[in-house]
Amino acid sequence: MFSPTPLPHTPTKSVITNCRMKYAVAFIITLYDKNETLYDFIFSHFALIENRLHQLQAVAFKQLYHYFKHPHISHSLLQKKKLSSSSSSSSNPYYLYSDTFQHDSILIDAVNQFKKSFFDLYTTPRIQEPLWLNMSTFPHRKSNYQASLLKELVDLIHQFDNKTHHYFISTLLTAVLMHHLSWVYTVAPPNTNIHLHHGNYDPLWAQLSDLYGFIGTPSRITRTLVIGLRPSLVRRILYILTYFIRCNEVYENTESRIKTMADDSIFNQEVKEDSDDAQFEDKIVQHLTGDVESIAIPNSQNQKRDIVYSSLESNRCNNNTIEEEWSSDTCLLSPLSTPSSSIDVPMVSTSGYYPVTMPKSIVVHMEPDITQENMVNIKADRLYAKSYGRSLMASYCDTYKSDFVLMGLPTLPATSMIDADLHGALEQFTLTDSVSEASCLVIDTNQFKCRVLNHRLSSSSNSTWQQIVSSNLVHTMLSEITAAFIEQGIEAADSLFNMMEDRLQLIYLYSTMLQGFIQEDNRIIDDVDKLASNLGLDQNDIPLLLNVCGTFDNKIWELQRTSANATTGAVA
Repeated sequence: MFSPTPLPHTPTKSVITNCRMKYAVAFIITLYDKNETLYDFIFSHFALIENRLHQLQAVAFKQLYHYFKHPHISHSLLQKKKLSSSSSSSSNPYYLYSDTFQHDSILIDAVNQFKKSFFDLYTTPRIQEPLWLNMSTFPHRKSNYQASLLKELVDLIHQFDNKTHHYFISTLLTAVLMHHLSWVYTVAPPNTNIHLHHGNYDPLWAQLSDLYGFIGTPSRITRTLVIGLRPSLVRRILYILTYFIRCNEVYENTESRIKTMADDSIFNQEVKEDSDDAQFEDKIVQHLTGDVESIAIPNSQNQKRDIVYSSLESNRCNNNTIEEEWSSDTCLLSPLSTPSSSIDVPMVSTSGYYPVTMPKSIVVHMEPDITQENMVNIKADRLYAKSYGRSLMASYCDTYKSDFVLMGLPTLPATSMIDADLHGALEQFTLTDSVSEASCLVIDTNQFKCRVLNHRLSSSSNSTWQQIVSSNLVHTMLSEITAAFIEQGIEAADSLFNMMEDRLQLIYLYSTMLQGFIQEDNRIIDDVDKLASNLGLDQNDIPLLLNVCGTFDNKIWELQRTSANATTGAVA
């Protein structure tokens, strides 16, 4: 709490009468022993921490309002101002004792809740190897991740994707693809216009939006809970879902110059050639979570041609007074001027230009060198401290914790607790984006069912649960992958992954067809049977396609919301 300090030589009796009392909330975090991980974590997760601080501030404001609105009730906590003639018109003649809030039980509870939220956010165990991010960040280990995922996925399909278990794996994957929609733009064809709600691009905020499934016109954010009394089963499902809940990796990039090359790189031999020409190397260095990746672009080496030479000052080809433009790999010279070289270059273009091949870029240095077997692994805590991607995917926990996108729990917490958490998340997102709905997807391994709790800011009614029905498109995809895995074995992991991505892209393409039918006739969205018949699909595919459609068509998203009850009844 802030109490104004008297200026030098200021009469004591005028301190209170001439100053307006101001109150503020501050939270101090002390870092001991130069804890770089905690330091990075605080600043990369500041949006979530700030949201909790806003909640604490709201409680403090409410208590202040209560004290000053009812001074007769809080008489023991208030002091009477000494009014002077200049302040006799003051609307509130009271002010608080400096230690008032130190004994306020409501504010103390709010502070303890803030501390608990911060500790939970920092100390909760994470999923150590989220598949989608690790495949992107460590491509040299991608085949290992693919094999591991396929083994787990096929085994789960054999055990639980059957009528006895309500086609559980197909259902939970349908639910995740419906609500965590960031997978859509990873399979959409190039140049597809998907409206990302990232505004003035903030990589961390964009990553957070991806994780919550807020990438297009659906103004909805989602978190997923996997419930079960068997921790091993819950962890296996969490592991599978880290491939389908996708986001881009965020790196801390800096640029510098490298003047030396390591001798142990396998690429060095390609550039160790005798040359009388000066060698220009432009090295772009990127620090990737403590690692350095270097790309070197050398100039021509033994090609002594007067017709073309590289220049440090300009990205042009020069020959005395001739200046020609660079292309990516080819330099074109006009025949209007005669080059000094007698090299006979054939003309292949009717426009009168000759192609001259320029030297390709060659990697001459790499840190860490992925060709070396003794590469040091990056600690998991350093990876999750720098961004949301790995940090918000929690492992199996004893109790429910806020803010996490993915989490495993033994039992489902009270609906009121989840609803309050969804409301707080909505308040955070509405500060910068037009988010009006928050959802909590529950994958229950005890009953082998999936349902979702939807919370809307504009709705006066209580949040409601809705059951999720398996999509036939998803079930067919899993069946084909299982059959191919049995026939071809783990050695065909790469082709099986390509098959899975092709089937996900097929879902996207069906959604574009659905968009075309609805644009022709808006009323068809209420006739699920006719809509499915026109597409040659089952009725239970329509909810998934409508959600995918919403990533690139806001009108369909609104139509889908108005007809959601009718659609759910038709597919049940």
